[in-house]
Amino acid sequence: MNRLVLNKPGLTLLILLIAAPFCGGVATADLLEEVAQQLVQRSSVWHDSVQVDFRARGVDWPPTGVLQDITPLSEKLRGTIVVDARLRDGSSLRLTAKVRTWDRLWSAACLIDGGETIFSDMITPRLVETTRLRQDILQLEESPVGMVARRRIQQRDLLAHTALEPPQAVKAGSEVRLRLQYGQVVLEDSGSALQGGGFGEQILVRSGSTGKVLQGNITPSGVVLCRIE
Repeated sequence: MNRLVLNKPGLTLLILLIAAPFCGGVATADLLEEVAQQLVQRSSVWHDSVQVDFRARGVDWPPTGVLQDITPLSEKLRGTIVVDARLRDGSSLRLTAKVRTWDRLWSAACLIDGGETIFSDMITPRLVETTRLRQDILQLEESPVGMVARRRIQQRDLLAHTALEPPQAVKAGSEVRLRLQYGQVVLEDSGSALQGGGFGEQILVRSGSTGKVLQGNITPSGVVLCRIE
């Protein structure tokens, strides 16, 4: 088995030859390094660190040769991947790669109670193995600052999309300004919010002048726009 650990800056490789009879010289490391590099480059998701463990059946190990191209039999870059490697001498080699990935993700730097607004000092990046991690965890480029916790988040817990929600621009029971649009005619009114919501969301409100329950969208200014047909 050959193990290659790829680190994100410049795809630096640490190559360890483990429990395998050596029969290929330096070309072995070069071949497996090229296969690993191509696997990473073809992936649509970039990881902070990738570890690739190669195995092969029915061939001398470690394998040698000059790589021409590879065909991964899976689009994912995690778990077990079968790779067909074509060499320049016309031969081919089927490799099984066990891939582990690590990424820096947002985690709670302290206990966050449900309903709390998240500030920058309440979160911290943490390097974690993501090989089998569920998909709804926030990526590092998705800032949770300004979001509101739906439930209690323990210290060091990773932040998931399902645990956060946008801050409410309008709270249920609060007084709101209404803009009633009848075709080309627009009237101003006041009323009360029957539901809470964030900017752009649709909520129910009660008109202060007519007492009717209307449906409207919360605009960036905080006014609820109700289009009435």
